[in-house]
Amino acid sequence: FTVLPKQNGEIAIVTGGAKGLGYETVRQLTNLGVYVIIGKDVKIRLQCLSDV
Repeated sequence: FTVLPKQNGEIAIVTGGAKGLGYETVRQLTNLGVYVIIGKDVKIRLQCLSDV
């Protein structure tokens, strides 16, 4: 596997980040220093996208 460099200050939007594969993705991204926005439903996803 590849070790990724720190991504301090980057922003990621992850849908379905509350459980399963999405949760693990969020966990790994935050370990790399990424700010993560987690969207669960369509309204929240659209709001997150419009805010960024």
